[in-house]
Amino acid sequence: DLHSFPTRRSSDLHIVAIDGRVAQLDLPAWLSVARDTRSQGTRAPLRVDLSADTLDIAGRAFADAKLTAREEDDRTQLDIAAPALAGSVLVPHDVTEDSPVRVALERLELPAARPDATPGQLVAWLAPAAVIEADAFTWGDRRLGRLTASLRANDERVRIDEVRVAGATHSVQGAAQCVPTLDACRLDMDVTSSDVAQTLRDFALADDVSAPSGRLSVELDWRRRADRPWLASLTGKLAFTLEDGIVRSVAQAEPPFAPFAMPALLAQNAGVDPDPVSGSPPEFGFARLEAAYELRDGNAYTSNLHLDGGTEILARGRVGLIDRDYDQVAWVLQGEERLPAAVRRFGATPQVAAAWLRLRDWLGASEPPESRAVLHLHGSWARPIVGSPAHEEVTP
Repeated sequence: DLHSFPTRRSSDLHIVAIDGRVAQLDLPAWLSVARDTRSQGTRAPLRVDLSADTLDIAGRAFADAKLTAREEDDRTQLDIAAPALAGSVLVPHDVTEDSPVRVALERLELPAARPDATPGQLVAWLAPAAVIEADAFTWGDRRLGRLTASLRANDERVRIDEVRVAGATHSVQGAAQCVPTLDACRLDMDVTSSDVAQTLRDFALADDVSAPSGRLSVELDWRRRADRPWLASLTGKLAFTLEDGIVRSVAQAEPPFAPFAMPALLAQNAGVDPDPVSGSPPEFGFARLEAAYELRDGNAYTSNLHLDGGTEILARGRVGLIDRDYDQVAWVLQGEERLPAAVRRFGATPQVAAAWLRLRDWLGASEPPESRAVLHLHGSWARPIVGSPAHEEVTP
């Protein structure tokens, strides 16, 4: 029931009017055809009133969409209304960096992409320049807040600059450079939070860590390869710092962000029992929790995870992002075994902790050696195992 018919205006110019309903509409492909038609000299203004059971945008499906388009002398305005997508797109007839495509959305609930998704098609339509805004941006189960970004594209590369995502407790700023097909990208991003537990919930992660302030920085390179999972194609660095917070023993069978779960797994083997009244898992306060990870081959490696609190934890090792497993060695220091200020000047790392303990032994420390805990965390995320120095294994 799709119809196209010409009519006349008082200026004697034709109007191409399209109305009706379709089962599926590939929006970037359709808009590219409309742009190419205009560039070839077609002057009849376009009027569109369409309903689509499924609106496909670069491999992402939006159900029950209503589209209207009105072509003016110098631009086309497209309005979209769907349960997961609502807003307008203004497309100048001559798109330049000074006159970009403007995407202004009231809401954008981004569904999962199909395996055959072709995001490069959307980039080609937005090229050479676009400004994107979404007042309410949701990615899967993650309600992230207001999104803004600018895009610049040519035949050699795509630049996505001034990316900002602002939620109630978090601010994300970043930029990316990609090849036009988006099969290879470089991403730099900083995330700050004024309520770490709430931010983790907003990003659909477990809130096993809470703190009034925190920062995450990311530098990643990604190369799509058909023979490898996408996590195996990531290389780069990830670092976080949290201030004046609490880590809790992991309540879930498998944590969604294993690096945050590690301090609790280690600390709960440092001799702190659950609350005797409520039976709730123990909590461990810290003045500072920080770590830097290197990502490669589907693993995250750290040599400097440090929880500085009443119990001090320093760890190094690997977190498997594909195999979803641990291989970490940690020094858990309490009381006078904690690193003194003079030692910290050399860095709060596992190597420094080991050297400090050896120095204490050499100086004849009064505490017996078994008062300290050197732990080995291994096993899967779902069933982590912590081994004591004597390799006695305890499953939390």
